[in-house]
Amino acid sequence: MRSHRVPIVLAVIITAIIVGGGVYLWQSFKTTAPDDTTNQQPPSITSNIKEYTSETYSFKYPGDDYSIVPPTTPFPVLTIEKARNKRAEIFQLSTFHDRSWGFDGTETQENIDGYVPKETLTVKSGDTQYDVWLYYGENDTQTKAELHNLFDSIVIK
Repeated sequence: MRSHRVPIVLAVIITAIIVGGGVYLWQSFKTTAPDDTTNQQPPSITSNIKEYTSETYSFKYPGDDYSIVPPTTPFPVLTIEKARNKRAEIFQLSTFHDRSWGFDGTETQENIDGYVPKETLTVKSGDTQYDVWLYYGENDTQTKAELHNLFDSIVIK
């Protein structure tokens, strides 16, 4: 009789694991799946798009959600900012001797997202090159999409 219990107990345990995993996946899908009743994009992607133009470049950005911080002499970076860790920075790396990160290693992931860019991209036109650093949270696909749209719209004059 003992030999019959082992397969039955094993079968019950495996069934419980499979059913539990299926319920977990169903709950995860249920909470993260988009609402199919509306075919709208997130509001900030389709919100009031504005254009920024300077002597050197131009780009488009969601005007209602982002603000622009112009470059200064000590920090020659144009910042397009939604929040501290949701932003893009446009600059020429040649204007920095050593770009500081402002990072000491004891920060939370949210602070790290504000200090360390998720992507470092470049835009070139002839001999002119601008570096573009994108900052967004690990799972923040909306901000990532907004910043990629902004990057794709950059035109160097």
